[in-house]
Amino acid sequence: MACLYFIPSSTNVKKLPIISDNPLPKDDVISLGSPKEQSNSITYGHVYGYKNVTIPNSSKSSSNVTFDVIYHDAFINKGSSGGPLLDSNLNVIGVNYASNSSGIGYAIPAVKVKEFLNKYVYR
Repeated sequence: MACLYFIPSSTNVKKLPIISDNPLPKDDVISLGSPKEQSNSITYGHVYGYKNVTIPNSSKSSSNVTFDVIYHDAFINKGSSGGPLLDSNLNVIGVNYASNSSGIGYAIPAVKVKEFLNKYVYR
């Protein structure tokens, strides 16, 4: 995971809040990304639940995901990784990191994102 730091300027950049409340199954979600080099892709879907996944062609240990991730149907594809997963109030609830062959998405929950930020960024 990478972290970008923006210096405020005269441009309007809105910071979206990162919340720690995990979404519930059937909650609406919005996925932002750039799949297959498309700019500003926005897809809508729902949370199916949580599951521990192994990325195809890699072992569980090399995927470095040892926790349950958000399993959702807001279509994502290559290029969507790193894009935010939002709730219907435009709060960041996760970060997309993978999808399966049918476009079902997996996102790192915001609580894990906050753990990363607290460990590596907010020292």
